[in-house]
Amino acid sequence: MGFYDASINGLRNFCVIKGRASRSEFWWFKLLLLAFIVAEMILFVMFVCLLNKPMLLGYFLRAPQMTSISTVFTNFRFFNGIMLLVIAPIYLIICNFCLQIRRLHDINKSGWWLLIQLFPYLGPILLLYWFCKRSDVSANDYGPNPNQL
Repeated sequence: MGFYDASINGLRNFCVIKGRASRSEFWWFKLLLLAFIVAEMILFVMFVCLLNKPMLLGYFLRAPQMTSISTVFTNFRFFNGIMLLVIAPIYLIICNFCLQIRRLHDINKSGWWLLIQLFPYLGPILLLYWFCKRSDVSANDYGPNPNQL
């Protein structure tokens, strides 16, 4: 599975914890998350810079003398940026959580094993090992092998 397919599959299977996720799907989606985090940081820095420069912020929040259509357009741009900074990460966190559960299902482990990351040092290392582990070749308790579909 390539980057595009894994990204679409990960986003489309929002809140789906049944089934299995292959290693390639898991790691390509992690790459998408990394790219999104970098973009979020850049947007956040730009937003903070705009707040410190009232003249630049005026481009996004115009004075009341504008027509209603242009006010709606500029406020739409501003609130789209806020939505991208606040709502999109929440969506991606939920997608990532469900994908981690499906990845554990792929090696025939319950999703409850994600709680092991609460134990310092050992938990995250064990999860990383499991996330890198090969899929079960045949069907397991959670469904058929996703690489053979």
